[in-house]
Amino acid sequence: MGFVKSQKWVPLALTGLLGLCVIAAAGLGIAGGVAIHNPATKFSVVRARHPRSPYQDVSWAKVSYPGLDCQYIASGNVRRPGSIVIEDVAVVRVTGRTTPLALVIAGCNLNHLYVNLFAFTIGTDRSRPILLQQLGLYQGSETLTEFQTSTDHVSMKLAGYTPDEALCCPSIISLRRWIWNGNAFVPSRVVTVTKIAMPDIVGMTFGRADRELGNLGIIFFNDTNEGPTNGGSIITTQSPRPGAVLHPPAFQVSVTTRRRW
Repeated sequence: MGFVKSQKWVPLALTGLLGLCVIAAAGLGIAGGVAIHNPATKFSVVRARHPRSPYQDVSWAKVSYPGLDCQYIASGNVRRPGSIVIEDVAVVRVTGRTTPLALVIAGCNLNHLYVNLFAFTIGTDRSRPILLQQLGLYQGSETLTEFQTSTDHVSMKLAGYTPDEALCCPSIISLRRWIWNGNAFVPSRVVTVTKIAMPDIVGMTFGRADRELGNLGIIFFNDTNEGPTNGGSIITTQSPRPGAVLHPPAFQVSVTTRRRW
């Protein structure tokens, strides 16, 4: 495994253009077609359980997220207002505080969801949380594939881009972790994933295979289907073979699916 000191950013103004590849790929998901599968809105979540959240009265879409600009060019030179999309809210306990913190993953309603992570604490008015910290602002650059929390710890697996990749096809996979120091979350060094062992997904439902690949950081793959692709379809063939070692960003994954019934 290696380390990276910087990250590739895709300018937000380009998302309308680059995002066309996502729309085009989605249109190919028909019987007998070949689609680039990009489950950008799905990710694995692992976290400690808490009996009752003190943030249950918060309307997170109405909360302010500094640095998150949801204005984007929808078509041509016409600028239309976007809106905030809440992808997930986790509650995590930290040392030195009796009330747990809320970790919010927020994005914009673009054709591609990016990850932006904010930490909040409870306020006097329980419907209005107080921003404690912005952990990561990756709008225009990173897609979430895995999110984990435990006491004093937060970690995410992200998929990013080389300079030549469009929004449909991120292939740089990195691990980002934060540790609570008593006052704030301190980031650890960013680690890139340099190799992935291809799992055996033949016989799995499409939904399960989707999750298995996504947890590894493979959030897009070519899908040749014998019928409409859905979570209940069955994987009949895969490439590369199980156990093959993939080296991001140079990897290509393909599957064939058929209807379960």
